[in-house]
Amino acid sequence: MKERKQLNFAQRWKIAQRNLSPLAGSKRLWGPLLVCLGLVVVLALTPWLWQYKLGYRLKQLERNMADYQDVAALDLEVTELQTQLAKMNTFQQIIIEKKKDPQVIIEGITKHLPLGSRMLSFALEDENTIQITVILNEPSDITQLWGSLSNSDMFMELDISSVSMLEEQQILNLTLKLK
Repeated sequence: MKERKQLNFAQRWKIAQRNLSPLAGSKRLWGPLLVCLGLVVVLALTPWLWQYKLGYRLKQLERNMADYQDVAALDLEVTELQTQLAKMNTFQQIIIEKKKDPQVIIEGITKHLPLGSRMLSFALEDENTIQITVILNEPSDITQLWGSLSNSDMFMELDISSVSMLEEQQILNLTLKLK
């Protein structure tokens, strides 16, 4: 008689599995375990790799910003120099507008001095203020000098620091403010 063929494939498979070595089943487990282990390693390293990537991009941006910081420093320096130039120009304009020629002022004052008196010192100070020291021979010369300087169109204010009441030569310190 002819041998009977078994059509139950599941039963045949179980029989074949029993005949295989015990390591055959574990070989099938290593593949999925290695894949899972690889996924775990990749997932564990992802934050570190992301941080490394962000650090690298940050360094690139800092290098780019360093270039712009140099430009910003130069721009700040140019702006500072422009403001200094503007201040100098306004100061120069003020000086030009308020410029008084000392020689003209000295000649104007000496015209108003009484006869026999002399001017010892002359100082043109800030805000059109003049400090002069004058030697007068007589006390009556003080009133003459005061009246002539007050009536001149050169000065707004006159100030005498001190006057001696003795009948002798007087040294006066005057402060005059130009118009």
